[in-house]
Amino acid sequence: MLDAILEPLVNRYENMIIELREVQIAHPEQGVDIDKKVMGFLMQYRREALIILEKCEGSKYGGYRETVKNMMLESFSMYFMNALGWCPDRNLVKILVSERLQGCIDIIKGDYDMEYAMYLVEKTGIFAEGGTESLIESLKKESGK
Repeated sequence: MLDAILEPLVNRYENMIIELREVQIAHPEQGVDIDKKVMGFLMQYRREALIILEKCEGSKYGGYRETVKNMMLESFSMYFMNALGWCPDRNLVKILVSERLQGCIDIIKGDYDMEYAMYLVEKTGIFAEGGTESLIESLKKESGK
């Protein structure tokens, strides 16, 4: 029964992430809008998202949070590769991914309506973009490129 409920959502989520990853690489300026699209989906299916991210141990979805982290790690790595021509320290990228994923989970868990959740995603996305740009500049200086 769990599979019947979650499998279609997992497929839609993963396909959406793949499509949006390509958009973000081609148009990094759309990062906040992309974050809002992902959060809109997660908020629409918030109960299911929380189940699959936190309450599926013992099922085939038991490690899905790690799957999401790995998908985000790939997206972040591709973003940095596009921006820098190389990928920074993998542990640094893992930490950035963990921070972003936890922020998403906090929003999903919060008692927020869709409008306020979109506000939070927009503001954290703006913060992330500013921090990412500063990080990219720092890494460029560090590498001498």
